[in-house]
Amino acid sequence: MTRMQKEFDIFGLNDCFIAGGAILSTATKTKINDYDIYPKSKKGFEDAVEALMSENGCYLINASNRALTFKSNNHTNDNGERIIVQVMSFDVFPTAESIFEYFDFTVCMGAYDCDSKSYVFHEDFYPDIASKTLRFNHKTKYPLNSLIRVSKYQTKGYYISKLERLYRDWE
Repeated sequence: MTRMQKEFDIFGLNDCFIAGGAILSTATKTKINDYDIYPKSKKGFEDAVEALMSENGCYLINASNRALTFKSNNHTNDNGERIIVQVMSFDVFPTAESIFEYFDFTVCMGAYDCDSKSYVFHEDFYPDIASKTLRFNHKTKYPLNSLIRVSKYQTKGYYISKLERLYRDWE
């Protein structure tokens, strides 16, 4: 059973996942900083960009080799700020698990499937949120970036054990 919002996709996307920090923020009832969109296919990517720009009043504010970043004129967060949306462009993600391979901590491993309108969570997602424990995904593709992000989560009250840090340092 989950107490997450049943209809999480405010953009009306298809062939995509919304994953990462927005899901964590929803689970912890904290402010959503941005929405990260992971397309399931090339067509999903194209359709997401089209939907954001035409139906959702978003405009492109940045393009990198990893993502297109948009700002919405139609949607605002709880503080009245326009919502930021990033559409990942560096790969396609046919399953939530394929997204999780890129994530560094289990507390980020939550995704909303825009097609089935259901959530997918790593088995440690809720236990680690409840205990405010940072546990590394030892399969992450970007381990050095994780070191920077540890302090971000520590300021939010998350704990990382010495053993977990040592394992990451020596892997």
